[in-house]
Amino acid sequence: MRNFVSLFSRAWELSIDNGFCVKDPKAFSHEDQSEAAYHVSEGKVFEISAYPSGAKLSSFANHIGRIFEQLNKDNRQSQPERNHFAIIGDISYEAKNMMRGALMYSILQEVPATKLRSEVEVKGTDYLFNRIYCPYYYLSYRKMHKLEIKSNIFEKLILGTDEEKRAETSKILSKYLKNEKFNVSEIVQIDLFDNGY
Repeated sequence: MRNFVSLFSRAWELSIDNGFCVKDPKAFSHEDQSEAAYHVSEGKVFEISAYPSGAKLSSFANHIGRIFEQLNKDNRQSQPERNHFAIIGDISYEAKNMMRGALMYSILQEVPATKLRSEVEVKGTDYLFNRIYCPYYYLSYRKMHKLEIKSNIFEKLILGTDEEKRAETSKILSKYLKNEKFNVSEIVQIDLFDNGY
């Protein structure tokens, strides 16, 4: 509900700026709605750093978001966009604690896995970004195609140093984009001055 109020308020402000009048009401334009969604999403992404362990959670969310964003820029892509992930293998206690934080603060949402890798698997979990973050990373809010991340790679993405995160991000993008060019240096930790407000 809070996100809806934020989205509506920002769309209202943009519509007023673009000539909306209460005496002659009209629907908010698609452009105003899209811009409002991006602005609110950007603010919500920025807020992650205010949570306990926020710096690590923010860095993790930014790397995962940018991985999805880069993968979805691939013009050769024939499958639906990748916008959620599964962890293949067991992760450490410390990584599980960070994931608990990401779930508790609704950075990620846990859903039952789809398309399990084998008939032997009876359960599994997929992780989606909270839908409010999707506009910032240019992702669909609907569950589409899954990215499977091995536990050792995931550990570095959630707990590693900036260099380790960039290296793992580069490996993931290289694996899927093969001959496409991408810029891992674009994946940086956002700060106060990156916020568009």
